[in-house]
Amino acid sequence: MSKRKTLFDYMTPAQQQAMSQVNSKGERERLPTLHSTCMEKTGVSRPGKTARDRSKRMRRYINE
Repeated sequence: MSKRKTLFDYMTPAQQQAMSQVNSKGERERLPTLHSTCMEKTGVSRPGKTARDRSKRMRRYINE
């Protein structure tokens, strides 16, 4: 079974970089996609959500 896509899969590389941070172990971890965090880090309130919605809409049209 394929892994379900998350919001981060639809973000641009720059948005993915902005919405992650390096933890104490030196590993990248994702920040929560809250409105306030998204606005602060990327300047966009819906990073990836518009692309995700567009993808879902196209998938729905194809399956009908």
